[in-house]
Amino acid sequence: MLLECVLAVATLVAVAYAYAYNAANPDWQNSLAYEYAVKRGFRMAGGSDIHNFSQENMGGMRFSFPINSIEDYKEAFMAGEGTPVYRM
Repeated sequence: MLLECVLAVATLVAVAYAYAYNAANPDWQNSLAYEYAVKRGFRMAGGSDIHNFSQENMGGMRFSFPINSIEDYKEAFMAGEGTPVYRM
């Protein structure tokens, strides 16, 4: 049950991934998500639970090339590109 609350784990087009960094989660939860993903060889994504624009901590994905559409993101992510990042 705890992992269900801590992790957003899903299958994206038959590829397992873990939401390994969420700017709205405490560090211990992000650490659990990271460990879970590493142990299972999942791809990792990062982002923010933005419920208002005054939120200071932000998370996302960094790519070495421009992402201009959801299709670009999907293609890059499925190819194993991208790194979860955060800003504090």
